[in-house]
Amino acid sequence: MSLIKNFPFTLPLPEPLKVLEDEKNLTLVNVGNATAKSFLIAEIMTHSRFNNVFWASTEEKADSLNLSAQLFFGDNIIFIPEKVSIAIFYELKRRIANKEKTLFLFEDFEAVSSQKFPSPKVIESAAITIKKGDTLKIYELFALLEARGYKSAEDSRVMPGEFIKRGDQLFIYPLNATVCYRVDLFDTKVESIESYPQGEIPAKKVVAADSLTIFSAEYDPDICEETFLHLITDDIHSCFIADDLDNDICPSGDFYKIKFTTFPDENSKFFHLNFFSVLPFYTIPDFVVDIKERMRREFEVVVMTKKFKEIERIFKDNEVMFTEDLAETMPSTVKIIKAKKDQFLPHSFQNNDRKIIFLTDREIFQFRRSAARKKSISGMNFELMNSLKDGDFVVHIDHGIARYGGIIRREIQAGDIREFLRLDYLNNDRLFIPVESAEKVSKYVGDDNPRLTKLGGNEWQKLQKKLKKETEKIAKELLDLYAKRALAKGKKFAADDD
Repeated sequence: MSLIKNFPFTLPLPEPLKVLEDEKNLTLVNVGNATAKSFLIAEIMTHSRFNNVFWASTEEKADSLNLSAQLFFGDNIIFIPEKVSIAIFYELKRRIANKEKTLFLFEDFEAVSSQKFPSPKVIESAAITIKKGDTLKIYELFALLEARGYKSAEDSRVMPGEFIKRGDQLFIYPLNATVCYRVDLFDTKVESIESYPQGEIPAKKVVAADSLTIFSAEYDPDICEETFLHLITDDIHSCFIADDLDNDICPSGDFYKIKFTTFPDENSKFFHLNFFSVLPFYTIPDFVVDIKERMRREFEVVVMTKKFKEIERIFKDNEVMFTEDLAETMPSTVKIIKAKKDQFLPHSFQNNDRKIIFLTDREIFQFRRSAARKKSISGMNFELMNSLKDGDFVVHIDHGIARYGGIIRREIQAGDIREFLRLDYLNNDRLFIPVESAEKVSKYVGDDNPRLTKLGGNEWQKLQKKLKKETEKIAKELLDLYAKRALAKGKKFAADDD
């Protein structure tokens, strides 16, 4: 499964997976960042029967999730675009039926879930089947193909959704296939059917077939009544992951579903996994001290780096044992993964309960930020801290309006004390924001006594969408007004007399 052979961490999760098996629903809390989620999904697929996992997130875009997921899934990742064409729909059906472990990422799940697709019955009724030994009336076949949205190829390279006849040979590339087909005719009788890759003529590599089924390239929208979720309903090998989806777009149905959330429903059974991001190290000694403390506490430590020589020198200078053998079982030894120069490095993650930490250059060498960048960040935080008093109203860009409850100091792990902003929300809910992430918090400006936001609800997201639409409406009205002003002709008046 993992792109990295023998990735040293493992997470069987027998109890949560049993709940998922019995109830078809599982809620996991505190799953951390995209890297931790990718690792967790890979482990779920490794320790369960699921071959297909569909990851829908509103927290991050599919392309950014893909970069982190590649570490564990390699090329076994399929994008589901915002607009799913019938060719992509056929490809999804094909990949879902395949037993290969595959991660599917949605560009926009809400947009995909609103689209309608043909049912298996409708697809079958519109399909054209050609068998070896059949008698074909070629022009009737062409008429059928054109009625189903197929087009005549313009040159010798036949593309998906095209067909062409050359002499006694018919070439066709069905949208439901990954190869082109050549049908050899003797007068009107089908003598042979062969497939070959990439629509090449002449074919370089052919595979004989007894029959060819051609699915329609288009359907009447009025007969398409099924949604994407029908593809995975009742499929014991598919699982849907709702990653912090708003309640109004989170799907329901008779399929396996895992919910990643920070704020679980108190009435549902959920499991705290306690995966967290890693704060950047600002000095080499800070990094070394943390590594040694982790090793003292018997953590498994893995470092992924493009700067192997620097890491090697740091560890040798500070007497930290390390190895490039990921299968090494020697205790108190850091495992190092050499990343390629052009390889994407994901964010780090840690799990203190499981005693594992995965580090990359992103957090190890963050102290190399420019002085101007560090100054702007610290200046922004300092200015905010000085302007806030206990009881002031603030706005968190992701969670809405809260009341500021001061700075709280907490011990994250032995000897590691961090400062957090305490934000109080509706119903006595609280959120603790690391001081170094205070850029998402700003002082509230508006009514003297605003209504606090309900933490974990979708009220704030709906308000943001409403404000965005209203802003776009005002912008459109202003553009129309400026356009009318630019086209308007004025009236010239005579100069004033005495």
